[in-house]
Amino acid sequence: MIEDEVYFTLRAPGASEVYLVGDFNNWNPTVEKMEQSGDLFQISLYLVEGAYRYKFVVDQKWVVDPDNPGRDPARGSPLVLVAKPAGLVLETESMPEEKAPSAVQPSFRYIVDLRWNGEGDDFESDQIIDLDVSVTRERLRGRALLKTVESSWDDSDGEIDITVDRGHISTEVASLLLTAFENDETWTSSDPAPLLGETGVYRYNAGYDRRGGALEYSFSEAIRVRGLYTDHGGGLPQAPMEIAGESLEAFVSGGGADTTVYVLERGVGDSDLLAFEAAVSTEGFELGYVTRRTRGMRPGLLADITRADSVIAATGYGTRENNSADMLWARTRSLFDLELEFGYGWASAEVQELDQSTGRLDPAGTLDLRFPLPAEAFEGEVEFETSDRFVARVGYERDGWSLAADWDRMMFDFKEGMYTASEATVDRVGIRAAHGRSHWRVNGSLRYTRQRYGDTPLELLVDSPDRNPWLDWRDRFSVADIVGIDTDAYTDVSAAVVWRAADSSATGTPRSFDPVVGFEFGAATTGVFERADYTSARLFGAYPIGRRFEIMVDGRVARYDRGDWAWRETFLCGYVEFGYRYRWVDLNLGWGFDPIVFDPVINDYQDIGRSETLRQSLAGGVRRGDGPSTGGEIRSLERRLESDGTIKLECIIRF
Repeated sequence: MIEDEVYFTLRAPGASEVYLVGDFNNWNPTVEKMEQSGDLFQISLYLVEGAYRYKFVVDQKWVVDPDNPGRDPARGSPLVLVAKPAGLVLETESMPEEKAPSAVQPSFRYIVDLRWNGEGDDFESDQIIDLDVSVTRERLRGRALLKTVESSWDDSDGEIDITVDRGHISTEVASLLLTAFENDETWTSSDPAPLLGETGVYRYNAGYDRRGGALEYSFSEAIRVRGLYTDHGGGLPQAPMEIAGESLEAFVSGGGADTTVYVLERGVGDSDLLAFEAAVSTEGFELGYVTRRTRGMRPGLLADITRADSVIAATGYGTRENNSADMLWARTRSLFDLELEFGYGWASAEVQELDQSTGRLDPAGTLDLRFPLPAEAFEGEVEFETSDRFVARVGYERDGWSLAADWDRMMFDFKEGMYTASEATVDRVGIRAAHGRSHWRVNGSLRYTRQRYGDTPLELLVDSPDRNPWLDWRDRFSVADIVGIDTDAYTDVSAAVVWRAADSSATGTPRSFDPVVGFEFGAATTGVFERADYTSARLFGAYPIGRRFEIMVDGRVARYDRGDWAWRETFLCGYVEFGYRYRWVDLNLGWGFDPIVFDPVINDYQDIGRSETLRQSLAGGVRRGDGPSTGGEIRSLERRLESDGTIKLECIIRF
């Protein structure tokens, strides 16, 4: 360890990615990704005095530190930090195995962020104060993060609004692990889709904005089952939903005997999620099943309209949507050093009818049917969609190289009733390659998407988180996906080259104070390279000045030229920052649009500023034919990035 930083290293030949997990991050296998240099993976963390257990997750396999297995490897490798006058010291003796010591580990952080864009009195500030308390006892782990956030100095009225931002407690009973959580649980399934994992606010399943519980039971080293329940905790629509008479003008003026009208709220509502997974693993082979059930999504209103003589009657239901998805999968790693994955899944979506009410309409009048109204309790379901999915992947890893090719087909069948009966198919094929050696890391990907909608209704765009049962509501798309989302076929390409100093190591935050230079490229084209609808390039770098100072620069150029958007334009944006770090203090002074912003999912900083800004173009959902309006949203957001000349002063204090 160096100046209270604990360095973890693991040599894992052939591995593509390794994560560090332990008591210090609630055993979360998707946050602390280790930096790769050839066969060596490394990371450094600031830890406080106390006793810890930790493991490594090597390509989704949990392993103990081979250089520090301890006397009970199943519980993880032991780590003890002792406070001495000169600082923390790593204790060389292992913890007693008969009883793990109790430990309470508090940490405190204050963040203030001041911004001024030079236009009049447009001055903004954010203050964040959080207290993170972790408790470790024999077979029990717990954590609570207390937080207060203020958006302006003017709000300082003497009152402090402290909330439990997230919490986590888990206990072991024999071979059963029980967990309860508030915004602080990761549960990633092993299937190749995957149904729970690689979804999330920033493409990982961090468990933010959910509360519930989970259990895991191991029958043996080869067989395990897991279960999960979470509650989104949303609510009903802010205003009563309604079906106004304009929606029925065609029916009133026609001669049909009946029709159905359905409107819904764009949002998840107060939804619940249930998931279960069972997996069997032997040497070189895995087999599993995973299921996900989501209930109570998207509040809506459904009305069945009937005509009898001169009377038009309506039966209305307050509704929620439910969906389910299941997948059987298999994986092998023993055939010519290749990893093969196969999966078959099936899914469905239905409208759950609730709160029945009735109304009438004179042929010359209008119907104004809305909820909430005095209504009778009612329970019914109308299935409107079923789907099948096939997934296949082949991968190869050796000597720092990682190669993979995959194919994914989703087939949708929309039922007669609320919508016109129709079918749709989405095929996606892709290849990825990555190589890490010494200072360098190079990766690239190419993906082709073919979407055959046929006469699918406009509101049922299937390659969207809006109504696709295979996607989680937390899913967010890349800019290339947004550009091509409602086209019949598009190809997106990405590539990156990153150089780091030989003695660099990841610290878990973007501001690592290590010399680094990187270049990224992305593009989306119509069809297979027929026309470039979108291209972007980014160059970034950071260089330390002495031991305490650092300068960081980041620049990006983006070009849009999609035909049906009726505009083509090139955008430039950049950022420069000077940083100072000494033990528990970070000071940063920057100008431009800061790509490194505070991420509430991990309660820390992430390199997601530009991507999250541009993803706002889909904030209201997306339907087929919405391309021009989506393009207009992207245009305004790109102009915002380009014109941003904010001066930022940031201070972070940790104890």
